[in-house]
Amino acid sequence: MSRRTTLFLSVAAAITTLIASIVIVPAALAVDPLSNPCGDVETVFARGSGQAVGDPESERFFAQLEFVKVNEASVSLGG
Repeated sequence: MSRRTTLFLSVAAAITTLIASIVIVPAALAVDPLSNPCGDVETVFARGSGQAVGDPESERFFAQLEFVKVNEASVSLGG
């Protein structure tokens, strides 16, 4: 590589790093949505291509969500 190409790539890498830090750092400092105890919750049930709308599996899913909501239980996802 020529000296000019090396310089160009170094400057491009430095500019890319600077732009990335401007974009990524504010997102990392954003308020955690789980820190609000009264935050809204949105749930999506994705049915399979062979499942009909109102399939027993989806009915069970929504019934369990309603049970949790009514009983004010805490839910731990993924752990």
